[in-house]
Amino acid sequence: MEKSSHNCFNCAESVLIGCNRELDFHDFSPTVMRVASMFGGGIVGTGETCGAVTGALMYLGLVLGTDGSEPHSMFKARRTETNQIGLRYIKEFIEAWGSQRCSVLQAMDKGLISPTGSQRLDDSIQGSKCNTYVRWAVEQVTRMLIPYLST
Repeated sequence: MEKSSHNCFNCAESVLIGCNRELDFHDFSPTVMRVASMFGGGIVGTGETCGAVTGALMYLGLVLGTDGSEPHSMFKARRTETNQIGLRYIKEFIEAWGSQRCSVLQAMDKGLISPTGSQRLDDSIQGSKCNTYVRWAVEQVTRMLIPYLST
């Protein structure tokens, strides 16, 4: 997890910081971080969608998304493409880690349910893998965005 001074950021914030460290997107701002502050612990601690997923989707949307000022045809095309990229990210996350739900991931990490996912090669070490999910998310988002940022 990312840290600054005495503050430890949640998974969503950590993914955003990590992605921006790698890609240095010009529209990254404190406002983005304020939005992400609500997405830790599976969305305000509810155990729903993992912050490594929501943070990744936020960054993908920040770079590729729409803001409503585009002509209608561009808005629709861009929205469709961005949604497809987001859905691909979610699919890859689930294939890699077995779920996108924070509570399910944490249960697998603690050995409470059988682990699934292609990235869980050695699940003999139990405990939170949040840092691992964050690192994986940053790598995947960076890989997905490089073709768009290099043009």
